[in-house]
Amino acid sequence: MKLHKVVLSLTASLLISEAHAAGAPVGYIFQPDSQIRANEMNSNFQELADRADAIQTDLNVKHQELSSRIDALELASSSAAEKLYIFTVNSYDGAIGRVTMNDGCRSVDASASFCSLQRIKNAIDTRGIEFQAGFSGGWLDEFPTPTGNLSTACDGWTSRLNIRTGVSLSATGYNGRATCNTALPVVCCR
Repeated sequence: MKLHKVVLSLTASLLISEAHAAGAPVGYIFQPDSQIRANEMNSNFQELADRADAIQTDLNVKHQELSSRIDALELASSSAAEKLYIFTVNSYDGAIGRVTMNDGCRSVDASASFCSLQRIKNAIDTRGIEFQAGFSGGWLDEFPTPTGNLSTACDGWTSRLNIRTGVSLSATGYNGRATCNTALPVVCCR
């Protein structure tokens, strides 16, 4: 519980600092009764779009760092004999977002979270895995990706396009990809 308060505090601090940076003036400031040029207006819009993209990238990096730290702390605090328990909750398409996926897991078990492929791989190597009876598979998070890059799963779990994909886990333990417009259960770990 204390760990979750620290994470929430860090996230709030990050959001406040990012929001402040986003409020800086844009390149062209228009005055009343002055002519506005389309290229100047477009430049301002592009600058704001670039700032929004930079903020999203920073948030994704911070989320990845915090997720990795939480996973490491949870792994360190768990008993070596305790297996990683994997279960599923509600089915969603790829646009539901990480927060809703985590909330769904925590609604069943307060110590659970949206499970990542890396967390499962670590558990296989260190303490083993126990699947919920009747486990049928579902969405897995990609943080961190095998190459260390930011997650591209359904555009960071914001897309339901059938041309985007996210990581999924089958009932047999095989991980693959599913299109983001597919409704799958959320795979949770504790």
